[in-house]
Amino acid sequence: MNAFAAAAAALVADQNLGSAVTYARSGATWSPVAVRAVLSQPIEPYQLGDGAGIVAPHLEAMLPAAALPADPAEGDALTLADGAAYLVTTAMRDVTGAAWTLRLKDAAGTLTVGSGSGVTIGGSLISP
Repeated sequence: MNAFAAAAAALVADQNLGSAVTYARSGATWSPVAVRAVLSQPIEPYQLGDGAGIVAPHLEAMLPAAALPADPAEGDALTLADGAAYLVTTAMRDVTGAAWTLRLKDAAGTLTVGSGSGVTIGGSLISP
């Protein structure tokens, strides 16, 4: 294990940063695996013409590459400890090969009106 792989493993193992998740391959080519991931919700602004825009956060998960039996793929599922289920839309491996960053979408594809902060569509909060 190189220093980058050790750092990724240490981050997900930290009780303040890492979360227990279950990773399942689309098409069940291997059994679901219990892993730890660092979850984040980056916010990306989107411009809609002249000055108008929205802010759309999405969920991402960082997992050590060694935690998975195969490379992640679009459509794979990640389930959080609270039962919330997400699908992988994009899998990006870091330059060292030590970790994967997975961009996720809500598996249910739900539409939820937030409490004064916007509308959630498929797990992404759309703010006014």
